[in-house]
Amino acid sequence: MDLDVLVAHAQVPGARLDSSMLRGSSLRRLATEGLIRIDRYNHTAGYLVAPSVIDDLAAATRRASSLAEELAKARPLITAALSLGLAPAETVGALLPSDGDTARIDVRALGELIAGRIDELDAAAIASERYRPDSSADVPLTDFISSLGLNEAELRTAIDAGDTLYVSAET
Repeated sequence: MDLDVLVAHAQVPGARLDSSMLRGSSLRRLATEGLIRIDRYNHTAGYLVAPSVIDDLAAATRRASSLAEELAKARPLITAALSLGLAPAETVGALLPSDGDTARIDVRALGELIAGRIDELDAAAIASERYRPDSSADVPLTDFISSLGLNEAELRTAIDAGDTLYVSAET
């Protein structure tokens, strides 16, 4: 039973019960509704709660406590995933099981996601290490200037004087 639904139902005026009206039929009503609001002089005096509702609340509390413990244990993995650049939505998506069971988390799936990201980063590091620009392809400045048909001495004088140079490409 969902506590929010029960409390909302108990707030409806027809679901309220005056304290002077408590009888055996109230217990039968409690068994079907789960929660009954008790009024005394038009003020809430308390609630009657069915044992099944209390059992459900205790079970939900145990599940929430267990999940909090698991999340605390998974905090280092979550931090590692985020520091590796994984999106928060992707991290949480891997952590929560796909079967919809909200009482547990899937640490193994998050670990696999982190391992995959580390492999990607390692591959990128290896690729960047292997890429070295060919230094033999560098062209000295004097050769470049002469390939444009310019005189190096005239070009340096013009640059020192602050002149604007225009070079046109001849076809």
